Amino acid sequence: MLEELFRRIKIGPVEIRNRIVMPPMVTFLASESGAVTQRMIDYYSERAKGGVGLIIVEAAYVRERDREFGRLGIENPQLQAGLSELAESIQEQGARAFLQLNHRGGALSIHRGRGPEEMSRKRSRK
Repeated sequence: MLEELFRRIKIGPVEIRNRIVMPPMVTFLASESGAVTQRMIDYYSERAKGGVGLIIVEAAYVRERDREFGRLGIENPQLQAGLSELAESIQEQGARAFLQLNHRGGALSIHRGRGPEEMSRKRSRK
């Protein structure tokens, strides 16, 4: 039964060395501008080295206004080099890298301490 866990699998055209998946977890290791840092590369590379087949890199914001300190971003072409380096470091260890996209939507905007309760109060006053 356990041998199935270590068998290769394909997701579309992507072949993965085993069925062990690291789900996305926000690490807050990105720079203030949302760029990949060496610490982030080291973090994910170590997990890939440990034998994970697929790493789903943490939620990355797609709009600059959703940027928060330490969160990964993809909205700016200047961030591409770091994202490529991150993916390469994961792949060098034999794992595959996917990326979770994060868009907060037009209706809900939670920023620095304002939660859904406050947003609901604002809407009910209209």
